[in-house]
Amino acid sequence: MHKMLKEIQELNEYFEARTPDSLKECEDKINNSKGGGFLGYIPDFMLEKIPSDKSEVDFFKMFNNFVLLLKKSKIQQAEQLINMFFNNKMLFNVELIEDKDATYMRYGAIIKNNINDNKLFIKIFKKNYKKGQMFHYRHGPYIESAVALFINYHLKNSPYFAKFYFANPTESYMVTEFVEQILKLTKEDFIEMNIKDNDNVIEKDENATKLFEKYTGEKYSHYQALKALKGGCFRFLDYRAGNFFIYEDKNNKKHVKMIDFGWCISYNPELRTK
Repeated sequence: MHKMLKEIQELNEYFEARTPDSLKECEDKINNSKGGGFLGYIPDFMLEKIPSDKSEVDFFKMFNNFVLLLKKSKIQQAEQLINMFFNNKMLFNVELIEDKDATYMRYGAIIKNNINDNKLFIKIFKKNYKKGQMFHYRHGPYIESAVALFINYHLKNSPYFAKFYFANPTESYMVTEFVEQILKLTKEDFIEMNIKDNDNVIEKDENATKLFEKYTGEKYSHYQALKALKGGCFRFLDYRAGNFFIYEDKNNKKHVKMIDFGWCISYNPELRTK
C-alpha cells in the first residue's frame, strides 16, 4: 500500500473509534499525518472508474486542484480537470451554490455525473471561519469531518444521516452525498414547534422528532441515535431548517436526513454518559 494511503487509513481508524476530545486533537492528528491532509474514502462509484494508469493517490491530488479551481469560481476548468482524469469516460457537471446565511461555509458545490444518480456535495469552508465565531470549536472542516467519519462508521447506510465520503481539512473542504429535498423545512416550522430557542435539550429533541414525524409519518430521534453510540460524546443537535432535509428513498418512503455535522459534539466529560 502506498505510504500516503496507509497514513489516511490509520487516520480513518483513529477517528472511527472515537469522537475527539477537542478541536486541537483533530487539528494535530490531521496536520501531523503524512496523508496529505485527507481522511475518509473515495466513493465506490468513482473508485471503480479510476483509469488503470492512475491511482487513488492521483485522485486525491487531482481533487485538491479541482476544489482550488472551484474556490476561484472556475467551474468549466474544474469540470475539464476531473473529466480528463477519468479520460472522459465519466463526465461530471458542477453547480456552485452560495448560502448567504451560512456562518462557516463559504459556498458549496453539487457534482453530478453521466453514469449514475450518485451526486456529491462539496462543503467549502470560509478560510477564516474561526474569526469572531465563539463556537468555532464545534464547527469547521476538522471537527465536522472527524465527527461525520465516526457517525458513518457506526451507522452504516443509515437513511437518517448524510453519507460522508472524504475531506481535506487543511484545504478547508469536505465531501458528502448530496441529498435531494422534496419538501423544505422552514425556520417558522422550528419556531412554531418551540425548537429554535428552547434551552431544554430533551424537550427540544422531542419537539423536533414530532416535527419530522408530521412530514414523514416516521418517528425517529437523531439525537437519541447519536447519544447511544459507543465512543461518542454527543450532547445535542443544531436543530434548524438548513441542517435537516426531507427526502424520498428508492421505495418512495419519506425520511429526514441530517446533512450537517457541526454543533453535535460535547467536550465536557460529564456529558459523555448523559
